[in-house]
Amino acid sequence: MWQATVWAACAAVMDAVCGLLLVPVLMTWWRAGTFASPWLFLLLAATALHALVFFVAQRRGYLAGGGLMAGLLGQLLVHMPRLNPLGLRRIALPQTLLRGPVLHSMAIPAHLIAPMVSAVVTPSCVILGLWLIDTRMASVLTVAGAALAVLLRWASSRSARLERERSTAEEAMSRQLQSFARHQILIRASGPDVLSRSPLEEALHSLRNRSRELLLRGLPSDVAFAFGVQASFAFAILLGGWSVVHSTHDGALVVAAILLLGRFIEPLAQLTHLDQALRGALQSLDVLLRILGMPPLKSPAHGERVRDSSIHARELDYRLDEERVLLQDINLHVPPGSLTVLVGPSGAGKSTLLMLLARIFDPSDGCVLMGQADARGLDEVTLARSRSVMFQGQGVLRGSIAWNLRLADARADFAQMRDAARAAALWDDIELLPGGWDADVGPDGALLSGGQRQRLCMARCLMSPAAVLMLDEPTANLDALSQSRVVQTLISLRGQRTVLAVTHLPALARAADQILVLIDGRLTDGGTHEQLLSRCSWYAAFATSGAVHAPGT
Repeated sequence: MWQATVWAACAAVMDAVCGLLLVPVLMTWWRAGTFASPWLFLLLAATALHALVFFVAQRRGYLAGGGLMAGLLGQLLVHMPRLNPLGLRRIALPQTLLRGPVLHSMAIPAHLIAPMVSAVVTPSCVILGLWLIDTRMASVLTVAGAALAVLLRWASSRSARLERERSTAEEAMSRQLQSFARHQILIRASGPDVLSRSPLEEALHSLRNRSRELLLRGLPSDVAFAFGVQASFAFAILLGGWSVVHSTHDGALVVAAILLLGRFIEPLAQLTHLDQALRGALQSLDVLLRILGMPPLKSPAHGERVRDSSIHARELDYRLDEERVLLQDINLHVPPGSLTVLVGPSGAGKSTLLMLLARIFDPSDGCVLMGQADARGLDEVTLARSRSVMFQGQGVLRGSIAWNLRLADARADFAQMRDAARAAALWDDIELLPGGWDADVGPDGALLSGGQRQRLCMARCLMSPAAVLMLDEPTANLDALSQSRVVQTLISLRGQRTVLAVTHLPALARAADQILVLIDGRLTDGGTHEQLLSRCSWYAAFATSGAVHAPGT
């Protein structure tokens, strides 16, 4: 990026040189009535050189922007999968990074830094050149430039805090808008009155107020700077007219100086807009740098080996900060080849615990043993091959049904895909889809229903050769028949694979070898269906309700 900045500065200097050379050319024409002079040929040569330097500067800027974007995307692709997703969400929404901060950062070299350099370097060079032509005009512009710099600094500091507040409000609105879009069925059933009290409406009002305050408080400073720029130009013209009237300067010099002032005024008039845009882009870049600065999960190059398909958790704690404890004192054992389910009220921390056990992120205290080996001591390939994980809302990639299934095992044949599809109650749907196995699922599986996406993810998980399956609400979004088929599939895996599933389905809990009850971030009980019926009041109510509860976190 520094090379693009240097070339932009050279282009700005050449722009000022061309403007300064215009002065002797006009003075020669005014006094001698001809343009034929060495100054004209020097101006033409400088103009050609400026065009060449400007082209190189623009090209360097675009290449720097593309390189910055490619570098950021490359770093994010390597870094983000190893980050704590809960901590990541506190900085930015991963799905908005590409169309927001990354694109804004890409614009910095060519569209922001280059014009900003031109807006500062060109007027500065004009003033320096005027000191060689007329010291009084140069003195006036020097004072005007210093005053405008102070005014711009004041305007910038006045707007910066309000822009940060608006950015925070915009992020909050974006989160609420996504939540609003996900829960359309519930909102429509609740009626229009619920929207008047919704967090989305509050977030929209907050964004509106912050934007309005930014405009109202930023407008006076922007107007003041624009007025200062035009006042400087007007004062210079009046000074030139006065000097001609009083014969202190000839008309040729004044006309040439006024034309030169255009090169002083034009870039300055864009400074307020460029300053705001550059601050916004730098804030976006700061978001990306904060993400890249987050400590990733560390894995050894050559880690330990897993001995079996068991899962242990010892003294697990997980805290977002000193005041928010999500999980506390978790101890559990999932035997090899068993079917274990994790149940509890919504918000108890079940999905968070599953993420810890899968080593999506690490606990604040304690450890997770996978196959009797510390999960932190496994290399990434061993960890990935040891467990297959399916979370709520886990998407599918654009491509065919068959291609999505083979993501779990690239060497899988048709028989393996067919068996997995049948086990996940997806076979009949594939037969009905146009194109069958070659049917395109669309962006994020948009051409499939929610239940079809869920069953496709389930089939892909079943195709994985991993000995441990970790499933978050595997029966969510499924009809009763599909739920029954998936439950039977998980039961049939007993003794072949270790299955750990978060569920709100009593039928799956009743069939499990072991049931773990998580309430308020603590494992309060564990045992078989019959054991918990007699000693755990929460589980007894859950198991006899017969209802499918809403998925929790």
